[in-house]
Amino acid sequence: MRRHELINRFVSLFDQPRYLEVGVEEGLTFKEIEADWRIGVVPHPHFEDDSFLGENFQIFRMPSDQYFADAVEIGLPFDVAFIDGLHTAEQTLRDFTNVLNFTKNDAVILIDDIRPANWVEALPLDLWVKVRPLAEGTYTGWTGDVFKLLYLIETFFPSIELRIPAEDPNLVICWKRTKSRPLAKPFAARLEEVAAAQYPQFLLSKANFAATGLESIVADYRQSRAEWAASGR
Repeated sequence: MRRHELINRFVSLFDQPRYLEVGVEEGLTFKEIEADWRIGVVPHPHFEDDSFLGENFQIFRMPSDQYFADAVEIGLPFDVAFIDGLHTAEQTLRDFTNVLNFTKNDAVILIDDIRPANWVEALPLDLWVKVRPLAEGTYTGWTGDVFKLLYLIETFFPSIELRIPAEDPNLVICWKRTKSRPLAKPFAARLEEVAAAQYPQFLLSKANFAATGLESIVADYRQSRAEWAASGR
């Protein structure tokens, strides 16, 4: 399943959906989203043809921190948000918490790059640039340490449900719960453990974040959405 198809599965559940994408880059996903309103945020977009843009399809050419501080439309929350910005745990956490402030109670938030395929992908950017040419025969994309968001959400955001789709296990799909979920025994219970986690720790904890089929995730999300509707909030 292609990335935009998975996102559109959730977009299709909303009437007149509003979509936010942090980290548009070439716009390959952004262009294919079937939402009435599409907002993209990226400091330096890598696409030449912007003819698809218009009043309801906008790109904000600025860092995401600046967008959330100065440019986001107050009072017009998003239904679906996709976070694929700078691949560091710190920036992704800031993007995630900012997105929580500007999404509806029943919104869906997707975060990319949470499953590095090997130790090279999980390196900090400055080291990755140096090591990549030496990693012969190894896939050398860059996810950075975004995987730490799994530990952070699992332990420190009990009001957030998180699921990993088998169709695209590099994503984590999140939504807000009406009530906090019980905390399972977390892999990293302290902030310093999360900060210090490296690729070997991720490998040891992968079983804690098993992937499930997309339609099962959609069914669970729909149940949560019904609970929000019943709560009147």
